[in-house]
Amino acid sequence: MPAQGQSVLEFDVQVTCPTAGATLHFSVTGTDPTEADPIIVSGASVHVSRVLPLKVKGWLVGSTPSVVTSAAYAVTGAIAAGAEHTVVLRSDGTVWTWGNNASGQLGLGHYTNTFIPTKVPSLSGVVAVAAGDYHTLALKNDGTIWAWGKNLSGQLGNNSLTLSNSPVAVSMPTGKSFKAIAAGQQHSVALTTTGEVYAFGLNASKQLGDNTAVSKSIPTQVPGLVGVSAIAAGDSHTLVVLNDGTARAWGLNGSGQLGNNTVVTSGAPVVVSGLTNAVSVEAGLAFSLAVLADGTVKTWGANASGQLGSASTTARSVPGSLSPVIGGFVDVAVGGQGHAVSVTGIGEVWTWGANVSGQLGLGT
Repeated sequence: MPAQGQSVLEFDVQVTCPTAGATLHFSVTGTDPTEADPIIVSGASVHVSRVLPLKVKGWLVGSTPSVVTSAAYAVTGAIAAGAEHTVVLRSDGTVWTWGNNASGQLGLGHYTNTFIPTKVPSLSGVVAVAAGDYHTLALKNDGTIWAWGKNLSGQLGNNSLTLSNSPVAVSMPTGKSFKAIAAGQQHSVALTTTGEVYAFGLNASKQLGDNTAVSKSIPTQVPGLVGVSAIAAGDSHTLVVLNDGTARAWGLNGSGQLGNNTVVTSGAPVVVSGLTNAVSVEAGLAFSLAVLADGTVKTWGANASGQLGSASTTARSVPGSLSPVIGGFVDVAVGGQGHAVSVTGIGEVWTWGANVSGQLGLGT
């Protein structure tokens, strides 16, 4: 069996046994298999559609039963939140939305607000979702991107400035396929399977990275940037991680959110100072975060609400550590008004920053 792990979507786990004639029994209840449990033939698969502790044991006439082989799998789905709407990717590849729909950001074919999760029609095979303030992106398993909602700056990427209340296809660069998406306030970012970055939408703060301030309604490649492994889109700036663990940033920089030890806006990628071994990044309203390979988090940019987690409210233009330094993080997310949420590998949730609406979940 493959090593334990998790996936956004449902998947199959193949069970094999090298011993000819062995009979394999399996369980998914957490208990060790017995000969009363179901039989699985070597080479067959078990479908994983939820949290599933899979255990397999073999019996062979005349031999001692094998040890138990086990692995814990999980199917997570995915979520995204815009300014006033919520998007959920279910493990079956369908997308469900609810909330404000004045710009068609729910993708339901109308502009009526919806207060319960509702399936986006005719959209399946989705592997990732992202939400801007009032637009939504969905990445399908064929490498195409679909978008809906507000489009005044071309953030839907379909070569128009017309909003859409149903998914429309993002114009695809010739010969390219996408593997990741991100959405800022009014701009969108996409990562190709070969490590290039394309961006589209509002560019007033140079957040598209093409060294202009001209908005684009079709995906436009960020020049000179290759070997990218992860992307993030903030309010008006963009971050990426390269295969070597370093990071690049571009766009608005009034609070030092680009992390290059300046407060000068940049229309082209600049190196995030001193950041190594990064595995993922997150971009908020004028601040940035990175999760490193050792599970620690680095932060930089605006800090009026303590969103850098640095035990102060002083902004910084280069990455710095949380205080106290905490390890074991695997993911981080940010809110629009200056707070951060991070989760550890053992399921603990840590929060810091603005809390005027109780968004830190601390009971205050």
